[in-house]
Order: sequence, then C-alpha cells, then structure tokens
Amino acid sequence: MVDAVDAAGNAAGNAAGNAAGNAAGSLADAIEAELRRRGAWVVPPPDEDEVLAGGAFGLGTGPFETWLQVVLLARLRQVAAGELPLPPSSQVAVQAIREWDGRDDRDDLIDLLGRVDALAESPRA
Repeated sequence: MVDAVDAAGNAAGNAAGNAAGNAAGSLADAIEAELRRRGAWVVPPPDEDEVLAGGAFGLGTGPFETWLQVVLLARLRQVAAGELPLPPSSQVAVQAIREWDGRDDRDDLIDLLGRVDALAESPRA
C-alpha cells in the first residue's frame, strides 16, 4: 500500500513538473517569436559566458534583449526538458519594465516576461 501511495505522489509531482516544463517551453517559444518580430534576435548570438560576464541581466556586455535570448531562453528550455528546476522566484519582468520604461511597443514582451515570473513563483507540488 505504501508503494502505491508513493507512486501516486510521484505521478502527481511529475505531472506538476511536466505542466511547468510545458509552460516554460511555450513561453520560450513565444518570447523568441516576439524578439524576432521586434528585430532584436542576434545571429549569431554571443557566447553565454560572455553575456553572463556582464553581471545582472548581462547589462555590462550588451542589451537586455541579448540576455533574454542567450540566457533566459536557454534556461526556460532546460526547464522544459527537465534538465533544470524552476527557480523559486523571478524578477525578469521588473527588469524589463526598468529597461523599457515609456516604451509601449514592448508591452507584449513585458507581459510574456511577467508570465515567466508568475511561473517561477507558482506553488510547487
């Protein structure tokens, strides 16, 4: 009986993880599409280590959009693949608002990043 309870608990945890992974993958795809639509997609992208060397959000080495492309999207896709857990919190939308204050043309992207923050802060099973 204990094994059945453990298996049910693991199945519920896996289902919650799969839902978060699916959401992370969908958000990564939507953010990538929006970056491309805005002409903010860099080809070829800089190396992740170079972007990370720029400190918080890579701002010391390039624009915020490059950090989104190189770091955030990679992490979201790792969550989607089950390679990384969701972080316990996220403030990427707050940073986006700081970066793009007064730019109404970025509202769709800010909304997507707000969904990343909400996903990270959602209750875990």
